Amino acid sequence: MENRIALSVLAGTLFVYLLYRRWSKISISDVPGPRWQSFWTGNIKQLRHEEVITMDTEWQTNFGNVARIWYPFGREALWISDPQAMKYILQKSGYAFEKIPERRIAAKLIGDGGLDGADAHVISIASFGYRTGCLENEDNELAKGYMNFLPSSLRLMFETLAEYLTVPIASALYLNLPTRVAAKLRSNRNVAHRVAEELLETKLSQGLPRTDKRDLMSIFAQACKSMHAHSRMSRYEVISQVRTIMFAGSETTTNALSFALLELAKYPHYQRRLRSEIRAMEETVRARGDEISPAEVEAMPFLQAFNKEVLRLHPLVPYMYRQPVANDIIPLSKPITTRSGKVIHELPVPAGLRLVLSIPSCNRDKDI
Repeated sequence: MENRIALSVLAGTLFVYLLYRRWSKISISDVPGPRWQSFWTGNIKQLRHEEVITMDTEWQTNFGNVARIWYPFGREALWISDPQAMKYILQKSGYAFEKIPERRIAAKLIGDGGLDGADAHVISIASFGYRTGCLENEDNELAKGYMNFLPSSLRLMFETLAEYLTVPIASALYLNLPTRVAAKLRSNRNVAHRVAEELLETKLSQGLPRTDKRDLMSIFAQACKSMHAHSRMSRYEVISQVRTIMFAGSETTTNALSFALLELAKYPHYQRRLRSEIRAMEETVRARGDEISPAEVEAMPFLQAFNKEVLRLHPLVPYMYRQPVANDIIPLSKPITTRSGKVIHELPVPAGLRLVLSIPSCNRDKDI
């Protein structure tokens, strides 16, 4: 009898606790936003597959600078372009909003990311003096392996599933999945590791570089041979860093150049003004028998303004993903009207809620 009473009290206490958690949990269901495109992909597929700013403009027009959107499997998230909210998340309370864990775990499944040919060529030449031959269509194993090797649909699937995986499980999948895509990921990583190792060995075989050499490979070689334990890097650490830098970008150089050329084609008078400024600088430099240096590139005001405007309109990283570590309240520069008609100037968010920060929408905000 006493056991039954104890069990009843325990069950009742648990029931009350669950009710309390259910009703005391911060909800964003009153925040207006679009319907999901599908239960399986939510609205994330729209952001990934549509042209950047297309969905953002639609949501900003219909719902303002904050909207409730849907992650895969019917999970709520917030799309944010409000400048004050983004400043609060990224700067004032940066440690209170961490990167979402599935993107870190997905990196183990996906590998180092994909490069366009121009990216691979520019990064490899500028940083390490390694020619991939991408622009000359040469048969280079490294370049071929990392050009568009993972479709965006598969990347979305990996990132969605990664949330439910631990790092050991993700690593085991990466090492043992028998699929063609997984095999290619492993092959690409091995090739990149081998090339990075060869670059390091070549640099070290030439003798320790001068301390005034500032190219990345020389800096890494100096770190590898450092006499100070606190600044010395192991060969594995150096090789990993080289590989990461080599494949850190994902079509960034190509996209930046493409958008720059697009804007120049749209505005020929800017093209003429830019050409005039560059040619004037060339004449000045050639008159003294030199070549244009990085400092002189930075001294061309219209070129710098043009570059910044291209990146403002077409940011290379359009979205940033964060989640609050604990329940928080995000301030808003503009109030939003909830579905129930309430006007709010700040937005409570629960711990773990996915936040999608829209850089292009914020950059194009006419009130800033």
